[in-house]
Amino acid sequence: MKYLNFPISIPRLFRSFFRRASKGQTLIETIVAIGLLTTGVVGGLSLAIYTLGASDVTIKQIIATNLAREGIEVIRQRRDTNWLTGTLADCSAIMGAGQQCYLNWDSGIDGNPSQKKYRISFNPALNTWQIISPADGPNTRLYLQPNGVYTDVNNGNWVFSRQIIISEDSSPPFSGSNPRLRVTSQVWWVGKNCPATDNPDFTSCKVIVEDYLTNWKNY
Repeated sequence: MKYLNFPISIPRLFRSFFRRASKGQTLIETIVAIGLLTTGVVGGLSLAIYTLGASDVTIKQIIATNLAREGIEVIRQRRDTNWLTGTLADCSAIMGAGQQCYLNWDSGIDGNPSQKKYRISFNPALNTWQIISPADGPNTRLYLQPNGVYTDVNNGNWVFSRQIIISEDSSPPFSGSNPRLRVTSQVWWVGKNCPATDNPDFTSCKVIVEDYLTNWKNY
């Protein structure tokens, strides 16, 4: 029986082969690990950027909602103030013989059946809100003041705008002398994908709050 003579023993040959295979395998593992790490980092950063953007939109929506609600409350306050400061008048022609009512309940709010646009402004000298018409263009802008309050005092820090639309409904059971007021308060803002505009029709970044006011105290 003849034996084959190898220049390198079989154990040494296997060790050499596995060393070369291990080097290649380590390189592939390193490339895969770098790829996974890169994917994870990019995914994490993308999620963080998206979260921050969504958080900014949510904050602006919350602020806009409260500013819109403030607009509704100011109009309601004017109606309630008219009740408190007004006097009862003879409303026999409207409500029946011997009936009295508040004819001036909507004084200073709307005296025209057509739709009107308003803005509200707080007058510190009189310590009261003022309902000002018309509200259009740049005069709808609200500016963030150093005390954290949004007002119409221009200090260049403009993000939000507000417009209040009031229309009268005189269809039965309401009438021209005792209508129902439809109050729409809309607030829009400037931001990512939210163009700077003074017309709320040109942006989808807005909040609209609506309410109806009546002279229910007469009934």
